Amino acid sequence: MGLPSGVWGGGGVLGRAALWWAVRAEDGRGPATALTAAVTGHFARARVLDVVLAMHRGEESDRRAAELAPAVFACAEAGDEVAGLLVDVLGDEIAGMAAAAARRLELSGPQVLLGGSVAAAGHDRLLTRVRERAPGPVTVVTEPPAVGAVRYAAGRWGRSGTATSAVTGAVSIAVSGTASGSASSTEGDPVDRTVDSGAIHRITRGSQADLKSS
Repeated sequence: MGLPSGVWGGGGVLGRAALWWAVRAEDGRGPATALTAAVTGHFARARVLDVVLAMHRGEESDRRAAELAPAVFACAEAGDEVAGLLVDVLGDEIAGMAAAAARRLELSGPQVLLGGSVAAAGHDRLLTRVRERAPGPVTVVTEPPAVGAVRYAAGRWGRSGTATSAVTGAVSIAVSGTASGSASSTEGDPVDRTVDSGAIHRITRGSQADLKSS
């Protein structure tokens, strides 16, 4: 839900923040930042203002701002002060959300699980910031949430590791386009990312029978 929900985080929010600071740097209202060149380079426009106008006119989708998230991390790693500030704020927000949840649930030292493409990218500065401020140990989850749900269900049905692996592998490919635990496909080796719900149901039913008989 983004900013209206009180959440400051994710690739979309981070990319829009980069665009905001790049505009201000370009027109002199803010400090100079490498994000200016990153924005114009990514969108192949002469000025950041041109990017904003293109979004306003509908020539560019404002959702493409999320594509700037990797540039924020790259600029931060190169020592850009503004980009570094954005990464630090993101880390504080993630840790703060975890701490608030732990307080409301009255948990002491909970395991904090991070998901999503930003966390899975493994940026050192971000993860270090989160770990310094989180209410418990932090683990980055790189598999789709659906895989965890299938493993939980399989654990309730029985203990057949082979059947469980078959189902989680199928779900992982259907959801993310890659096998569970494998690297993403390359541009020259495309993966059909269409979710075949019928195939998943068939595999699940067959594995369910295996689990019950084991």
